Amino acid sequence: MNIFLFWQIINLILLKTIEQSANLTAIDVMNNIYLVDKRNLYMFDIEGNKKYEYINRYLDDITNIDVSDPFKILLFYKNFNKIIFLSNKLTELDNGVDLEDLNLYYIEAACRSSKNGFWVFDRIFKNPIFITNSLEIKIKGSSIFIDSINTDTFNITMREINECLYICIPKKGIFIYDLQGNLADYKYFNGIEYFQVLNDSYLLLQINGSLYTYNLKTEELQKIIADNNRIVCFEFFKNKLMVSNGENVKIYEIK
Repeated sequence: MNIFLFWQIINLILLKTIEQSANLTAIDVMNNIYLVDKRNLYMFDIEGNKKYEYINRYLDDITNIDVSDPFKILLFYKNFNKIIFLSNKLTELDNGVDLEDLNLYYIEAACRSSKNGFWVFDRIFKNPIFITNSLEIKIKGSSIFIDSINTDTFNITMREINECLYICIPKKGIFIYDLQGNLADYKYFNGIEYFQVLNDSYLLLQINGSLYTYNLKTEELQKIIADNNRIVCFEFFKNKLMVSNGENVKIYEIK
């Protein structure tokens, strides 16, 4: 289905309800579903059958998950300043990365990069930092000039998509960087909690517990109704929309 038609004619068909609480969700390119319930990570197939699960009992809750490479899944633990990489069977690939070993002490978010490394966001300097797979700090991006960062309810999220780095700071907006660390654009959304980049023209936004599309060219904001309950998190991939209300996860097909 043409993605642009979806925003004009919304027909969501409920495929499956997974009775699992989740505060983070993700879908990889092989249609594997990932649900994070605090420190627990579960992998399901698209039919809702559980395949694997993972928990690190020495660490706290998972802050970010990045499954853009399903064979090297990134988990970030903010309270321990640590990144763990998992296989496609949710087994640890190595001992992970202790960011304090790189003299990075106040990291708020992390995501994978297509440039053989990963990005982190520094709370003190309020800037993105690119780290290579050999753990060399390669880029320190320009700082974001905002008065405060409040992540008591929703965490900062980052995604590298289409040669851009998108950083969503809850209640503040989305900051768009080029891959040299230069701030290129900023979009303010009052009450924003989470986001996803669909393509060069559209963002999918979670604002005050509801789901919206945003047209980057026309700046039109359109609300989507997928669930009567408040949305805790969501994920969109191809023609599937996954929505968590905190108690269960619904998977919709878009017709």
